[in-house]
Amino acid sequence: MEYTTHILPVHQRMAELYTINQLRQLTEAEFNEMAMCLKVNAKYCWELAYAQNMAYMEAVVYGKDE
Repeated sequence: MEYTTHILPVHQRMAELYTINQLRQLTEAEFNEMAMCLKVNAKYCWELAYAQNMAYMEAVVYGKDE
């Protein structure tokens, strides 16, 4: 089974904040925004992993192609 990953707006913002941080320290607001982005990203990753595991289990149980 082929998985497609999507770049969410939160990923773009994290990249922007990372780039800013390479040039200067993040402001408190930017730092807090990065923390929020990381939280959203972690939730997205766990949900994606869950969906992939469910698809795999379905393939194993019902003999379908992954």
